[in-house]
Formats: sequence, C-alpha cells, structure tokens
Amino acid sequence: MKLAAWFDTPNPDGSRKNKADFAARINVTPQMISAYCNDRMWPGKERMEAIARETGGEVTANDFISMTTCPPSALPNSAVSSPDCTADSPPGRVFLTSLIRSGGTNQQEGNPNG
Repeated sequence: MKLAAWFDTPNPDGSRKNKADFAARINVTPQMISAYCNDRMWPGKERMEAIARETGGEVTANDFISMTTCPPSALPNSAVSSPDCTADSPPGRVFLTSLIRSGGTNQQEGNPNG
C-alpha cells in the first residue's frame, strides 16, 4: 500500500492518522512525510524500516517503487497498460515507472541532487 493511501485509511477506532505524529515516531519532519507521500523523495533504509514497523507492515519498500511487467503478448494493440510494453519488449521485462512518470527525482534522504 502506498504511504499516502495508508494515511487515507482510518485508524481502527475511526480516527484519522496524523502525519505530524507519524513523522515524530520515525524521527523525520512532517515535510518529509509529505515528500514520501508525493513521490518526491524515497526514504533511506533506516526510515523505510521505521515506516514498515509503524504501519504494521502495510507499507513496505516495494510500495515506493511502481513496476510494470510486460505480459507475454505485449502487442501494440493489446490491452497492455504501460506504454513501455511494445511488440519488441521481451516477455517479463520490468520497468521502473514510479518517479519517472511522476516527474519526481530519485532523491534519497538528505541528498537534494539525487
């Protein structure tokens, strides 16, 4: 589950999740939580482990990366959802699409130049 979607789901008691409280629990700023939610920044290893722990495993490192796998019949007129899959794409080819499509950068924590 994406982190932004996790924040949109209510707590078991029906209350809303608080980004500032969550940020404090994983030792980052609320602005960093917003950057994580909007794919503007990827958490580093320690933060990712903290996010997985604090979300009870509902958000994992894999949720920060969107991947498309081309099906065996990746034909130009097929129902392939990714423009990366073409008739020339080998079956099973995987594309990293998360930050490329969103226009973000592949920044890691504390490294504004990627």
